[in-house]
Amino acid sequence: MVGVETAAEVTMPGGVAVDDGRRRDAALRPVVGADEAFLLDAEALAPVERSTALLARCLVRLGPWEPPGDEQVRWLAVGDREALLLHLRRLTLGDRLELVLSCPACGEALGLDLRVGELLLPPYEDWAPEHSVPVDGMRVRFRLPTGSDLEAAARAAAVDPGDGVRVVLERCVLAAEGALELPRAAADAVAARMAELDPQAEVVLDMPCAICGHRFTVTVDGTRRRERVPGEHTYVHQLRAFEAATRGEPTNLTPPTDSITTMSLIDDIYTAAGLPPRG
Repeated sequence: MVGVETAAEVTMPGGVAVDDGRRRDAALRPVVGADEAFLLDAEALAPVERSTALLARCLVRLGPWEPPGDEQVRWLAVGDREALLLHLRRLTLGDRLELVLSCPACGEALGLDLRVGELLLPPYEDWAPEHSVPVDGMRVRFRLPTGSDLEAAARAAAVDPGDGVRVVLERCVLAAEGALELPRAAADAVAARMAELDPQAEVVLDMPCAICGHRFTVTVDGTRRRERVPGEHTYVHQLRAFEAATRGEPTNLTPPTDSITTMSLIDDIYTAAGLPPRG
């Protein structure tokens, strides 16, 4: 059994409110076999509910609570939960994240090598139990969404997929001074401000395709990252090679016979795997 002695000290970007301010400290232990068995038996739970249960099992300490219970984990802000899950992933499987993505434009497989540390944000400076945003002459007071809010939204969305956002706003908006109902513009402004105040809640990678140049975003859960491929577009090089070939200049380091051999090898691999050769 993995015990307290194997726990690692970690820091949350937001933290939990205490009498004299807030605490960002926590201690986590890695996931063990018993936790994996629990998750296999918890398939009926929504993903956010499984996250709550897993964190409650693996947190040795959460601010002043040692150990915390499910309720303390539920009332963590979304960004703090995401940070703890990233720390838990690093403790259990290591810091490296190898992702394989498909370009939505051309279908090319793109590899992305990340480190968990690159996805973790420093502590927030603008932290408070409540926030407000002015919209069209009114001021809307709100708090940041928590795990409890996401669990309620997941239950509502299971009945009506369009109800999840409504439930989160209804729970998190504390007052809309100057309005009986929250207009759409105010709801959008609140959601945008929530994202600014808790950026760890959603990681968005801005990805370029090295083959076709198409840019797309991939959600991983908490910060925004932009990837750039150095150099010119691959098709620019292909056009230059074609232009040189029409002038009789040597352009290809790989002769056509090698290209044919390579394609034949790829067809053989597909056939050996029981798949038809690519057309």
